[in-house]
Amino acid sequence: MLNVRNLFAVALAVLATNALADDTLSLPTELTVELTPAGRASLLEDWTWLVGAGKIAIVVTPCGDAFLEDGSTHSVFFLDTQAARFDQLAASRSKLRDLFGKPEFVADKFCQETVEEMRSKGERLGVGQVYSLKVPLVLGGRFRADNLEATDAQVHFSVLGQVQRQVKDLPPGTPIKGINLK
Repeated sequence: MLNVRNLFAVALAVLATNALADDTLSLPTELTVELTPAGRASLLEDWTWLVGAGKIAIVVTPCGDAFLEDGSTHSVFFLDTQAARFDQLAASRSKLRDLFGKPEFVADKFCQETVEEMRSKGERLGVGQVYSLKVPLVLGGRFRADNLEATDAQVHFSVLGQVQRQVKDLPPGTPIKGINLK
């Protein structure tokens, strides 16, 4: 078992030395969330309002964000579920690989400090789980350990996608009286 303090150092070493064959991404399992192919395909159903059609999650981070690939252009994007941001990162998986070689990029996108804090408290993720905010930022929650819990990734993406879609056009500070979830 990896020591929490060197988890990201080991992961970065693996990223730096891992051969890129056929544009596949091989990431240390400590940095990613394992999903079934069916789970991967349905993960973005409640985010199409933001990401559009034809995207697939190629990497899901422990904090419930995702690297998405466009099926037609093969461009790679990052979906920040708490901020409801969708940004293009790279023109291809091989260009994304270059970004994975930058320690500050990996620490930021894979929530290094948060993951280390949760693991040091014994809060480990099960298969298909992410650390999710009990009260999302958009509903007044704070990004801190006492507001995080291990949650099924499908539930995390579905609930946040629905919440973010419902509040996206509201001015900051608008009181929210209710959210409808399906």
